[in-house]
Amino acid sequence: MKRSTHKLKEPSKHDESYQIATVMFIDMVGSSLDINAGSAQAIVHRISANLCYIQEIVASFSGKISSVDGDGMLVYFIGNEHADRALRCAVRVQQECLRRCTDALMSLTNPLRIGIDTDYTLAGRVGVDNRTVLLGNALIIASRLEHACEAFRIMLGKNCVAAMSDALKRKYNRNIAVRYVLFKHDDSLTTAYEFDPFVKDRRIAILCKSIARPFESRKRTASIATRWQIPQSQALTMRLDNGVAQVLNVSNGGFKILYSKYLAKGVLLDVCLSSSIPEVEEKLAASEFNPIKAEVRWGTRSEDGYILGLKLLSLNHEKGNVLMHICLGVLQTPTAS
Repeated sequence: MKRSTHKLKEPSKHDESYQIATVMFIDMVGSSLDINAGSAQAIVHRISANLCYIQEIVASFSGKISSVDGDGMLVYFIGNEHADRALRCAVRVQQECLRRCTDALMSLTNPLRIGIDTDYTLAGRVGVDNRTVLLGNALIIASRLEHACEAFRIMLGKNCVAAMSDALKRKYNRNIAVRYVLFKHDDSLTTAYEFDPFVKDRRIAILCKSIARPFESRKRTASIATRWQIPQSQALTMRLDNGVAQVLNVSNGGFKILYSKYLAKGVLLDVCLSSSIPEVEEKLAASEFNPIKAEVRWGTRSEDGYILGLKLLSLNHEKGNVLMHICLGVLQTPTAS
């Protein structure tokens, strides 16, 4: 990981109520599905079981809980090594989450997404109960990073990485990778950092993905279609906004691609397909499908670059089938990947 030289913008000197804090948003994956499907008592019991162990870990790293809102928790760290403690806390939370998800006696555990950033914040008391609230850009960025995060991972803002100690960066060098996010109302990508606690063990990484899948959208999970793998000798490529990707497999709803840039969940793209087989290329060129609107739904690191899962947005099921059949000239083996 490259050394960050990013510096925080200081607030006005006359306003001494601001202080630097590292803010963490923690969210339970799939809890909205539980709310729609279960009884009120069961929902409260499930959320409580998840938040209780998180609260204990946060306290052990001297973190402060600003609020608990349904299935989410806002935590902040101030004082010495606030960014280091926040990251260590997040790693410990994800490790415990995985342990509970794989324990048959811990069936109430949901996977988690975590977003963290650092900035000057303002703490104030509001309302009739004089409740303390936290204000500042770090809350906005941490919340947006959590939305762009995937289950069992942690997204870090550049301020947070800059505030981390060199020793911690060296320790976790292999866990951290630059990942590009698209924030709400922004037209351009923002540089962030993904921390994967389990990146060093491919077996655990695959396990995390399989655990998270049932907690995601039931509509998406129920409609998983056959994916057709593309041999390297019959290249199907995809031109994105900033380069060309190799298409690894395709279904009537999306693509798996190998790309040089690690795009985060939620990034929107206009893509164009191209084939090395002349007949297929002619059909693609004559079709109504290029360009195609797509959204990044997941991603993972590989030795050759970054593997991304794209969902087609501009095509319905029928048109997705037509596009897939156009590409059948280069498609051979069904795969469950």
